[in-house]
Amino acid sequence: QSFSSAENNLNVVDFNHPNNLPLIDIKSLESISIMTKDSNFMLNLIDGYIKDSRIIMEKLTLSIEETDYQNIASLAHDLDGSSRSIGAKRISRMAYKLNQLAQSQTPDITPENIYELDSIFEQTKSALYEFLKKTESTAL
Repeated sequence: QSFSSAENNLNVVDFNHPNNLPLIDIKSLESISIMTKDSNFMLNLIDGYIKDSRIIMEKLTLSIEETDYQNIASLAHDLDGSSRSIGAKRISRMAYKLNQLAQSQTPDITPENIYELDSIFEQTKSALYEFLKKTESTAL
């Protein structure tokens, strides 16, 4: 019983619902920024992530249209990994869930998954560029 009462006091995040997660992990990005001490590096890192993610999502769209579960799983895994490395938590979790669905070859994968992923990607992209603006303004 002490576990359940302690659990009630925790701020628990339901990882089955990606919208409960922050778009980006500011602390992770700040750590990378502090380690590199190079705003150009951060700009290149974020631009590279966005460019690569857009390509992966275009390929995911085609793979979903073709019901290519193996390719969906591989692409979703790649998107999950790159998103985790940059601190893009919400899109990472969505890609992880898409990977799981593809591995189970569930017919629940639809173009709606891509629309939702694309929406979160656009929000993440905005949040990443906002982070860059803030770090550049504090560096001045």
